[in-house]
Amino acid sequence: MIDSQDSQTSAGSNPESLNPEILNPEILATPLESVVPVVPVAPARSAQPWRIAALVVLGFMILLGAAPGYFGGRWPWLREPSIAHLKQIKTLSQTGTAVSGWPTLSQTEALRGPKRWSEQVLQRPKASDSPATAKPADRPTDRSAEADRRPVKLSLLPMGGPKDQPTVEWTDWQGALRLSIDSEQMIPVTITSQGRSISFTVRLIRGWTADRQTYAIAQWYVWPGGGSPDPATWFWSDRAAQVQGQRLPWLAAIVTIPTDRPLDEVDAYRNELTALAERVMLSLQEGVLAGKPGPTSAVKTKP
Repeated sequence: MIDSQDSQTSAGSNPESLNPEILNPEILATPLESVVPVVPVAPARSAQPWRIAALVVLGFMILLGAAPGYFGGRWPWLREPSIAHLKQIKTLSQTGTAVSGWPTLSQTEALRGPKRWSEQVLQRPKASDSPATAKPADRPTDRSAEADRRPVKLSLLPMGGPKDQPTVEWTDWQGALRLSIDSEQMIPVTITSQGRSISFTVRLIRGWTADRQTYAIAQWYVWPGGGSPDPATWFWSDRAAQVQGQRLPWLAAIVTIPTDRPLDEVDAYRNELTALAERVMLSLQEGVLAGKPGPTSAVKTKP
């Protein structure tokens, strides 16, 4: 075994045992370039001058457009959409609104809590003035001649500015008049304005004072195309409008009807409240919310 290994080792290290072509002097003297092909590398292209100039001009224009807003804090993506017809809406507390079929006897601006409301006194239509063909919601309930002479109040509170949101308007109004309330119920109402159907919800309640003077009351917030007594409903409707680059103006509306007797049930006045709420909603949708000015012929009284 030892002799065999020695013979293999000596054979592997013997130069004469190598391939004679590898040791050929002509092959060893051949240049490497002729043996291994060299792939030519194209020189790097310099950017064309007109492209560089275009990029410089574009960057300069972007800087000019963004710099004023950046240094002034006026970033377009932070600006909320403007509110349509806000000027006309804000004057509503001074003018009120004209309600078809319910003549305005007087209108004044009154402080209810921290905000100023429009307080209108409306003449109730006589029961005999309602046609027999009118639908039930339009017909006043049976009432005495004395009740016909008792006026109805319409209270309106417009939004004060772009950041004003409905919150505790009902609480402020009820607290200013020192009313106790109960018998709350939500009533869905639908009107047709300029060929489109508008559905909204009103909140009916019974309110009374310490001397048992009692009122049937309807409350709701109004905005273009809808309404609800719940401020959260306006909030989500406004957020949906902002996605489309718009804002929803709002105002609060309250109808107050004195009852015939102390602590009368509000159900007895549901038809009359609903009929008047329809007229008020129609007036607002086609009036200030459409950009039209408020009435100028209302009878004014001092606050």
